[in-house]
Amino acid sequence: MYAKNNFSLGLHLEVSEADDEATYQSQWNMFEQLLSIPPDYIDVHKGHFQNATFNSIAEFCLQKRVRFRKYKETTVNVSSPESSLTATFKELGAIKEWIANFKTNSTYELVFHIGSFDPDSKSSLNKDRELDIEKLKHVHEFISDKNISITNYKSL
Repeated sequence: MYAKNNFSLGLHLEVSEADDEATYQSQWNMFEQLLSIPPDYIDVHKGHFQNATFNSIAEFCLQKRVRFRKYKETTVNVSSPESSLTATFKELGAIKEWIANFKTNSTYELVFHIGSFDPDSKSSLNKDRELDIEKLKHVHEFISDKNISITNYKSL
């Protein structure tokens, strides 16, 4: 399914400020064991809390020749979209405004946390996942109307 479809699979690292390359490598190995392929990109779970690790993760990404989600705190030059917006907590109008300001020949990342409500989940995003599906439908229509092409990390 992965080979036939135009989507990417990424490694969502669980890290703390004290973690290093051995931690990243361990999680990388687990990803490859489970999926039999390397990740197309790496990002950081709750990255806004992990500022101190961004550059070391970026260096790891360079070694692995894999893309890294754009974090403004990263000073290492890695392959990533120009800008990223987490849409989960944004109103639809703000998302459309962000998209309307895209520059030609640039790549942007829009992050949604889509899914179905799970009554057993304790995630703070549980209810937001269904709302994100509805927002994503509107955003897809908006992007299509503007003739903006959609890509993925695998294609960068």
